Amino acid sequence: MTDTPQPFNRAERVFGTPIERAEKGSAMSMIRAEVEARNAKSERLRAMRMAQEAAQPAALPRKASRSKAAEPRIAAE
Repeated sequence: MTDTPQPFNRAERVFGTPIERAEKGSAMSMIRAEVEARNAKSERLRAMRMAQEAAQPAALPRKASRSKAAEPRIAAE
């Protein structure tokens, strides 16, 4: 007979051995690696965008013009 109790053997059949559980846990490490790669890419793209915006000359502000819609209308009787 074996040294391990029956419930333990049943649990290993259901949940797997510790080695198999470690392999299933690697999905979290894959997800974490994808998140880190996405964050690194976002930082790189943000730095490129900021450098490009800094290289462009600042746009001159436009002169505010009065539009006809801004004037109050008088209702005709």
